[in-house]
Formats: sequence, C-alpha cells, structure tokens
Amino acid sequence: MQFRNVISLIGRVTDIHGGHVYPQLIRDNPVKPIRIFLQDGKNDNRNPINPNMDWYQQNQAMIAAFTAQKYDMAYVFGEG
Repeated sequence: MQFRNVISLIGRVTDIHGGHVYPQLIRDNPVKPIRIFLQDGKNDNRNPINPNMDWYQQNQAMIAAFTAQKYDMAYVFGEG
C-alpha cells in the first residue's frame, strides 16, 4: 500500500475522463485500509441533463459508495 489518507477537494469524478465509474469500482473491490476526506460545493458545476457530468451528484455517488463499503470517511459540502 502506497498511502493511507486521501483528500479530495472538489473531486472531478465525472464523465470528463471516465471518472464516473469510480463509485462502482469502490463497491466492486475489497475495502482498502485508507481514510478519506471529501469536500465539494452544492453549486459546483451542476448538469441536470447528464448526472454523470454533474460534479456535485458524482461526489454524492462517491460518498454513497464509500459509506456502503464502510470506509473511514468525512465529507463537507458548502454552498459554493
């Protein structure tokens, strides 16, 4: 294992470069011994037409995947 702590500030886990697949990859793979901090804004790059391109929705999907796998995680969402 190369690292144990992950910080994601306004993570770009959208379908820009295939990042929208990460929530499913998290669910499909064994839990790693890492701790995660995720931060984003509720009004960050919204895309109601394509949820895979909506940064806020995709960060919510990451939280759901980490929670489902019982990762040690904290997250903060602001308005910006």
